[in-house]
Amino acid sequence: YQAKAEKRRAKIEVLRSFVGYRFDLSGEKFTKTLNEVFVVFQDSKEVLEKLKNFHETIISEQKMLANKKLYELFKSMCKNLKIDTSKYDESSFLQAFNIKK
Repeated sequence: YQAKAEKRRAKIEVLRSFVGYRFDLSGEKFTKTLNEVFVVFQDSKEVLEKLKNFHETIISEQKMLANKKLYELFKSMCKNLKIDTSKYDESSFLQAFNIKK
């Protein structure tokens, strides 16, 4: 039981970082978080597939498609954690809170 709870905590922490750093997709912290997704969600074929799709989109510089793939990755991580995403549409997810001037 404790190992399962620890695994869930690790996944939630990665999800929190993913959401927290999504405003800077080329930043070091977001990159680190994406690399952690690969390890922490290794038991989820769906999450790994969405991560691969997002990576391929970024590499091919399909900027218009990148936001969609980013959102799909977010939803798949939430689904894996049994977090309801119905109240988060794509546009609200992509609009990061940033009050820097």
